[in-house]
Amino acid sequence: MTEKKNAYLTVYVCLMLTVLLSVYLLLIEEVRYNGACLEALCAAEAGMQSIQAEYHRELADRYGIYAIDSSYGAETCGRNRTEAHLMRYVEKNLNAEDVFLSGWFYRDFFGLHPYDAELSGVCILTDREGAEFRRQAIETVKSDVGWDVFRILQQRLQVIKVNGLDTTDITAQREQLEETLKEYGVVEGAVSETKQTDSFAEKVADGLWQKPGKGVLALVTDEQADLSAKHLELTGLYSDRKEQGILSTGNLAAQNSEGIFERFLFREYIVRSFGNYLHGKEDGALSYQTEFVIAGKDSDIANLKSVVNRIFLIRGAANTLYLLTNEEKKAQAEAAASLVALLCKQPKAKGAIQALIVNIWSSAESIYDVKTLLQGGEVPLLKDDDSWHYSLEQVFGGGGEQEEDANGLSYEDYLRILLMFEGNEKVTDRTMDMVEAEIRLTPRNSFFRLDACYGAFEAQVRMRDYKDIEYEVVRQKQYR
Repeated sequence: MTEKKNAYLTVYVCLMLTVLLSVYLLLIEEVRYNGACLEALCAAEAGMQSIQAEYHRELADRYGIYAIDSSYGAETCGRNRTEAHLMRYVEKNLNAEDVFLSGWFYRDFFGLHPYDAELSGVCILTDREGAEFRRQAIETVKSDVGWDVFRILQQRLQVIKVNGLDTTDITAQREQLEETLKEYGVVEGAVSETKQTDSFAEKVADGLWQKPGKGVLALVTDEQADLSAKHLELTGLYSDRKEQGILSTGNLAAQNSEGIFERFLFREYIVRSFGNYLHGKEDGALSYQTEFVIAGKDSDIANLKSVVNRIFLIRGAANTLYLLTNEEKKAQAEAAASLVALLCKQPKAKGAIQALIVNIWSSAESIYDVKTLLQGGEVPLLKDDDSWHYSLEQVFGGGGEQEEDANGLSYEDYLRILLMFEGNEKVTDRTMDMVEAEIRLTPRNSFFRLDACYGAFEAQVRMRDYKDIEYEVVRQKQYR
């Protein structure tokens, strides 16, 4: 009886061991599979981080923009180059040959080996009119610029808009007034003939109207000023390729939203990253780079001339507004007009002469303002009695010495205002043109192009283990 019971126990134990062993082996296989999944994930993640670490150094160091240059310094670009880099890194991460005494003490229970690495999606810096480029540029300055700076700029723009300071052309007004005076028989220059022949008014008139397109810059810079003579070849840059329709495009959307504050931040990034007349980039493709973003000309002189003329326009409108609202100065202009009209024996021309006197007076003050800005001084947007410089006698009898106002807007503040006047697309295009031109001057980057640079990507890495079980890892990566 005892022997029979022992036999039952033996059979029972054998059956239990069979079940337990099956469960045990199943658990081991499940652990092995999960371990293989974890190893595949870690290898793929490390590989993706490795290609992210290959960001373009000059682009990051100079402009704070992080992106993978898919050309890797070559003339051609494409995802296949980055995919090859990713495959190599994943293979390296799965290779155990560098483990100490791997042939003796280490055994790979997973046997993973990659067979495909693909960038299924990329977000290129130039996609959506440069949305990814702007996103990173905005992030670069966002922590350093507060709402207070933005509100101040908004108030200044509102003052310009309400008073029409960006639309009043005092040069065109002067030409119309001269035509009106000719109809009355008042000869050109009669307004200043009653004073010295070498008056500041004559210098202003000579600079503004006898040298069209050149005069304002000639008046606000010294003859000995060392102006940059650099030219920029726009052919082959971003905007040129965009016009030809040969830009590379991605299929991932940039994750950003842009409002008026972001619009301001991008322009602040330009002012801080690029050179200008006061702080020129001597070793750059252009020295006056911010002026290039505003004007879009192919030379420093042309860009500076355009910006100076636009600042002169704003200052001229603001100064004219002051002269027309200040009763004392308005009376002085009226008295001077009465005298000139009497000397010319054309009393009916008094109104036109008075308007011309105000125009010349405003122009003289505006020339002083722009010159002050280009010397590093500050000029308020709207002047008062304390900040006004020229008296009527000084304008028509000889200008006073150059002085520097203590408070107001600097030259860079006026550049910020002009940048806000420009559309987002133009500003972005010219900014990317400037960045490409600058990077191409650095070693081994002569073929650099922003539409070869990935700011974000989606990668798929596929692997097999020694049982031919497939593993796939899909991840998206983005800088910042």
